[in-house]
Amino acid sequence: MKRKGIRKSTALPILLLFFGGLIYVYDGMRFNSWRENLPNMLIMLALVVILFFVLRKKEKYQDEREK
Repeated sequence: MKRKGIRKSTALPILLLFFGGLIYVYDGMRFNSWRENLPNMLIMLALVVILFFVLRKKEKYQDEREK
């Protein structure tokens, strides 16, 4: 059975990256704390990439199980 729509492995990391980025950008503009937020932003980016690959692998296993 084919899936319709955006996969969770794509939508969740994109949303997390978007909203997390908004928070860091807002904080950086409001309180001028770019240097303090840069390591946090890089860590968040690494976690989002890891989340993408883990969810994609999970969906692959689930698709194999359904077949």
